[in-house]
Amino acid sequence: MIQTFFQGMLWIILLYNFFLFLSSREKVYLAYVLYIFGFSMFSSQNTGLLIDYILPEYPHTAYFFRVTGLCIIFIAYSWFILTFLPSHTINSFWRKFLKVLMIAQILITLVYIAAVYFLENIPLYSGLSIPISAIVMLFMIIFFIHLATKYWKNTLVKYFLIGSLFVIGGGFISNALRLVKLDFIKDVYTIVQAGGVLEILVFSLGLGYRVKKLEKENAKILENQNQMLEEKVKKRTQEISQKQEEILVQNEELHQQQEEIISQRDYIETQNSQLKQTNTQFTDSVRYAKTIQEAILPFGKRLTSNFEEHFVLFRPRDIVSGDFYWIYETSDSITKEKIILIAALDCTGHGVPGAFISLIGFALLNEIVAKEHIISPAKILKRLDERLQEALKQKQTNNMDGMDVALCSVKKMNANNEFEVVFSGAKRPLYYIENKELKELKGNKISVGGITKKKERTKVTFEEQKITLSKNDKIYLTTDGFADQNDKDKQKIGSLQLQEIIKENHNLSLSEQKTKLEETLDHHQGKEEQRDDITILGVKL
Repeated sequence: MIQTFFQGMLWIILLYNFFLFLSSREKVYLAYVLYIFGFSMFSSQNTGLLIDYILPEYPHTAYFFRVTGLCIIFIAYSWFILTFLPSHTINSFWRKFLKVLMIAQILITLVYIAAVYFLENIPLYSGLSIPISAIVMLFMIIFFIHLATKYWKNTLVKYFLIGSLFVIGGGFISNALRLVKLDFIKDVYTIVQAGGVLEILVFSLGLGYRVKKLEKENAKILENQNQMLEEKVKKRTQEISQKQEEILVQNEELHQQQEEIISQRDYIETQNSQLKQTNTQFTDSVRYAKTIQEAILPFGKRLTSNFEEHFVLFRPRDIVSGDFYWIYETSDSITKEKIILIAALDCTGHGVPGAFISLIGFALLNEIVAKEHIISPAKILKRLDERLQEALKQKQTNNMDGMDVALCSVKKMNANNEFEVVFSGAKRPLYYIENKELKELKGNKISVGGITKKKERTKVTFEEQKITLSKNDKIYLTTDGFADQNDKDKQKIGSLQLQEIIKENHNLSLSEQKTKLEETLDHHQGKEEQRDDITILGVKL
């Protein structure tokens, strides 16, 4: 399921960039599409998805898809370098090298296929692939060093080097782990996939920056043209007023100038139309990102199947959100009792940066529960803290991105309709209604992820709080967006007012409670802009 989700993400990005190529006819998008396609083919074969599930009747095609995928990756990657990077950053030597590499890769692939299928000599294939890969990697590292030392200040070069570093770093780490053969690491190729996903995301950002840069350049051209037109009109007007005796002679010249102005005006209008089209394409790309993010949020059927009633108040500040909510159904490894994990998470930032962190957090949560079999809320938060620091290399980069989390597990205890709720929080509380009274469990005063002085001085631990609730009791998980929303006088709603709203309306159905919360939020906010992403998740046991 994880590999299928991973492949789905790749193909969404692939198809979107293919449509961009069809609309713009820019070769860089076609090179990017081919690179993603090769990565998808290689990844589906290397993880077993292709041979085990898609083509199980043709296992002998495994090596073909592997070497063909690698061939497409190297060719598309070389082509992407030539079309993505500014021309002045690639001298004639490296330009020739990349073109030769594209041709050589085709020949090498034919040799690989011959070794495997015609000579049926797998050791020969392995013996050839290792030195050839090492030679190519050595030249690419030299090329990366060349770019980093001479053109690091160029933003497009930064995007390219950082994106490439992710996938190369993932490859080195996975190979190192495969050599030491650590028993607790079952699938080292996941690291390569993670590096590949991060590389593709960084390259997507680079293409977005490239579009913005073109917009700025076009705007500057328009501004210069407008100034030039104004200066010409002013100069011609002065000449007319100073030389009235030459009006008849200059009429023809003025007529020609008028035609020139009209032509330039038409050109400016054309440029404006192109700029609008570019802006629309950029906005559409963010909306595609929203579709991807919405796909990871729990469907209503999953909530309904586990809870009698529920509501979700989810309002991103921008098109995509740094908030997300999560539900996972699992079981106790010993008693086999059904356990439902639910959480509301607030990632650092909002918009596109926050959405990237939320996608990473969603993937890590699923891996922690599904692969590492951790179901204790406190242990999940501690492991999420460790994995997030590793994923973002925070100890090396001092990156401070993280997330505030309210996480609890719900388990039905016996036939008396009693439920055991275990809660652990990272800067977020749990509200719950017990015997018609509103109560609160506070979380730890530390976020998940990020490197702080407090974390360096002490060993990070998250505490668990366990309560027993009855049928029809209600629990609420929130991020800080609702309480922090300000009105026209810069006054926040506040946590106390949020608790008061829940307390006053707890007898209503959860759908009616959501309506009350929305009415309060809309009335308080008025015409003010939304300050942060907002998420409130309420369920009835």
